[in-house]
Amino acid sequence: MNKKTFIILFFICCLSLFINLYKKNSSPPCFNTDEASFGYNAYSILKTGRDEYGTLLPLRLKSFGDYKMPLYSYLSIPFIVIGGLNEVSTKALNSTIAFLFPIIIFLLSKQLFGKNNIGYLAAFLFSLTPAIQAIGRQAHEAYLTTFFITLSLWLLLKSLSRSHS
Repeated sequence: MNKKTFIILFFICCLSLFINLYKKNSSPPCFNTDEASFGYNAYSILKTGRDEYGTLLPLRLKSFGDYKMPLYSYLSIPFIVIGGLNEVSTKALNSTIAFLFPIIIFLLSKQLFGKNNIGYLAAFLFSLTPAIQAIGRQAHEAYLTTFFITLSLWLLLKSLSRSHS
C-alpha cells in the first residue's frame, strides 16, 4: 500500500469512526437489554471464565433464552479490561470495526474491479451509508457478522486470484 492510498484510507476510516461516534450517547436513545447482555457476559467471562448462567466458556449465550452467538462478548473483553464494564466499553468493539470496515471495502472493491479509485469511492460511500452506521452504533453481532462476511469474501477472492495466476 503506497503513501497516497494509506492517507486516503486513513481519512475515510476516520470519517467512518466520526460518524459512528457522533452523538452516540443519544442515538440510539438507550442502551438496550441485548447490549447489556453482551457486555455483562463479556465481563463475567473475563472474571470467571463463565457466562451469567455459569457455563464455562460458552459456545452460545443463553441470555434471555435467545441463545446469542458469543463472539461479540469474547471480542469485547479487551475493551472491558481497558475501560471497565460500561456502555462505552461494550460498544467499543463496533466502533473499532467502524474504523476498519472501509479498509476491507476498499480491498474487496479493488480485488473485484482492479482500480484504486473504485475502491476509494466504495469505501467512502460505505462509510456514509446510514443503514450500516445505524447498526454499528449498537453493541450487536450483526455489524460484526457483516464485517467478517465481507473480510471472508475478500480473502476468498484474493486466494482464488492467486491460484489462477
